[in-house]
Amino acid sequence: MVSYLTDDCTTRKLCLQGQIYTEPHQCTPNSHCGREAGEATCLCNNGFKRANQNDVNSKCVPVKNTPAEGACTDADGTVYKPMS
Repeated sequence: MVSYLTDDCTTRKLCLQGQIYTEPHQCTPNSHCGREAGEATCLCNNGFKRANQNDVNSKCVPVKNTPAEGACTDADGTVYKPMS
Protein backbone atom coordinates (compact mmCIF):
# COMPACT_ATOMS: atom_id res chain seq x y z
CA MET A 1 0.00 0.00 0.00
CA VAL A 2 1.30 3.44 -0.95
CA SER A 3 -0.22 6.62 0.45
CA TYR A 4 0.39 10.34 0.13
CA LEU A 5 -1.20 13.61 1.21
CA THR A 6 -2.60 16.27 -1.07
CA ASP A 7 -0.68 19.58 -1.10
CA ASP A 8 -2.89 21.08 1.64
CA CYS A 9 -2.72 17.91 3.81
CA THR A 10 -6.52 17.61 3.99
CA THR A 11 -6.83 14.38 1.98
CA ARG A 12 -4.85 11.14 2.09
CA LYS A 13 -4.76 9.13 -1.13
CA LEU A 14 -4.14 5.41 -0.83
CA CYS A 15 -3.13 3.10 -3.65
CA LEU A 16 -4.20 -0.43 -2.83
CA GLN A 17 -4.36 -3.31 -5.30
CA GLY A 18 -4.48 -0.96 -8.29
CA GLN A 19 -7.27 1.22 -6.84
CA ILE A 20 -6.90 4.77 -5.51
CA TYR A 21 -8.91 5.53 -2.38
CA THR A 22 -9.23 8.90 -0.66
CA GLU A 23 -9.94 9.70 2.96
CA PRO A 24 -10.12 12.96 4.92
CA HIS A 25 -6.95 13.85 6.79
CA GLN A 26 -6.06 16.39 9.45
CA CYS A 27 -2.63 17.14 10.88
CA THR A 28 -2.31 16.26 14.56
CA PRO A 29 -2.32 19.02 17.21
CA ASN A 30 0.94 20.99 17.44
CA SER A 31 1.73 20.35 13.77
CA HIS A 32 1.17 22.03 10.42
CA CYS A 33 1.13 21.11 6.74
CA GLY A 34 4.49 21.54 5.03
CA ARG A 35 6.87 19.88 2.58
CA GLU A 36 9.63 17.44 3.33
CA ALA A 37 11.70 15.76 0.61
CA GLY A 38 9.34 17.33 -1.94
CA GLU A 39 6.23 15.69 -0.45
CA ALA A 40 3.35 17.26 1.47
CA THR A 41 3.42 16.12 5.09
CA CYS A 42 2.43 17.22 8.57
CA LEU A 43 5.44 18.70 10.36
CA CYS A 44 5.72 19.30 14.10
CA ASN A 45 5.69 22.95 15.18
CA ASN A 46 8.82 24.50 16.71
CA GLY A 47 9.42 23.10 20.19
CA PHE A 48 7.70 19.80 19.37
CA LYS A 49 8.81 16.42 18.03
CA ARG A 50 7.10 13.19 16.98
CA ALA A 51 6.22 10.89 19.88
CA ASN A 52 7.29 8.03 17.60
CA GLN A 53 9.99 9.19 15.18
CA ASN A 54 9.27 6.21 12.90
CA ASP A 55 5.57 7.08 12.48
CA VAL A 56 4.75 10.28 10.57
CA ASN A 57 1.19 10.05 11.90
CA SER A 58 2.16 10.01 15.58
CA LYS A 59 1.30 13.06 17.66
CA CYS A 60 3.74 15.92 18.24
CA VAL A 61 4.86 16.23 21.86
CA PRO A 62 6.89 18.99 23.56
CA VAL A 63 10.66 18.69 23.30
CA LYS A 64 12.03 18.31 26.81
CA ASN A 65 15.34 20.03 27.38
CA THR A 66 17.73 17.77 29.23
CA PRO A 67 19.28 19.76 32.08
CA ALA A 68 23.02 20.24 31.67
CA GLU A 69 25.02 18.27 34.24
CA GLY A 70 22.00 17.77 36.50
CA ALA A 71 21.04 21.46 36.55
CA CYS A 72 17.41 22.22 37.30
CA THR A 73 15.45 25.22 36.02
CA ASP A 74 12.68 26.59 38.25
CA ALA A 75 9.42 27.94 36.82
CA ASP A 76 10.71 31.51 37.14
CA GLY A 77 13.81 30.67 35.10
CA THR A 78 16.24 30.36 38.01
CA VAL A 79 18.85 27.68 37.29
CA TYR A 80 20.02 25.52 40.18
CA LYS A 81 23.13 23.40 39.76
CA PRO A 82 23.96 20.37 41.88
CA MET A 83 26.31 20.88 44.78
CA SER A 84 29.73 19.33 44.28
